[in-house]
Amino acid sequence: MENELLKGILDEIKSLRKDTVERLDQTNTRIDKTNEELKGLRESVIVLQGGVSDLRYEMQGVKQILGDKVIWQNDNIILQTREGQAIYGVIKRASKE
Repeated sequence: MENELLKGILDEIKSLRKDTVERLDQTNTRIDKTNEELKGLRESVIVLQGGVSDLRYEMQGVKQILGDKVIWQNDNIILQTREGQAIYGVIKRASKE
């Protein structure tokens, strides 16, 4: 009787161990997949940072080309260029909701 009880306990422990090993394997697989996805995301962020840096550099060039001075008058904007020409425009205010 004791042997049967001990054998039952041993079988239960083996079953729990097998279940634990399977769950750990599944968890490791998910972690590996997540790491691969994060690696791809990291590379995308690096490319995005480079693009933003390039855009910032180009916007500085646009500013230099368009005007030395920007004059704001309420909603109007005047860009005075190096050649002496003035570019006029209107910037509409955002509507209040």
